Amino acid sequence: MVSATGSRMAMFTSLLWNLTGKFLILSVTVYVLLSCIAAYFFNQGLTEALDEQLEEIARSMMPLVEYKENKLDLKETVTPLKMALLYSSPTISLFDIHKEFITSTGAGQFKTLMPNGGEISFGKANMRALSRPVKMEGQDVGYIQIQLATTQRDRALLEFLQALCATAPLLLVALAGAGYLFARRAITPKHLCAAKTIYVRRRARTQDSYCSYPRNLR
Repeated sequence: MVSATGSRMAMFTSLLWNLTGKFLILSVTVYVLLSCIAAYFFNQGLTEALDEQLEEIARSMMPLVEYKENKLDLKETVTPLKMALLYSSPTISLFDIHKEFITSTGAGQFKTLMPNGGEISFGKANMRALSRPVKMEGQDVGYIQIQLATTQRDRALLEFLQALCATAPLLLVALAGAGYLFARRAITPKHLCAAKTIYVRRRARTQDSYCSYPRNLR
């Protein structure tokens, strides 16, 4: 009887940890999935904010572009220092109607026109670009392209991911504890019922075996 009870307790303990492990694996999977989704939307939100900043710079720069001698140029009032103070050091590039590079101001010479915008590596930096046509008297005469480094966005995303990773161990401990408690509450009634059933059956078999012995052997 003691052996059966010990075996049953061992099975109960094994089942308890098995359910706890499954609960923990499921919770970790959901946490990782939700973290990836959160990081994706966080990055998308930062990218949209960066695009809005590019749009604002483009609108502000349009009046500062002049067209003389069939060529686009920036007015002398546009200086790299002023651009750095106003717009977080953007690079302003001008292209002619044939999409050939003319000139640029800011950090470096960005000579590639990106009509649909997007991101490109420029030196050691990753830049996000926005291009808009320049119109003079209702006709397109060239293009202006604004580039901003994505350093701040990338740093914010990295800090967000680091925060998720920092809280992960504490969350795992909490989930393991919760899984253990829920598993114990879930299987304890079953264990008690099963133990009682085994006890009754073993007692019935013992009585049947005793009754089946010959009287001279009792």
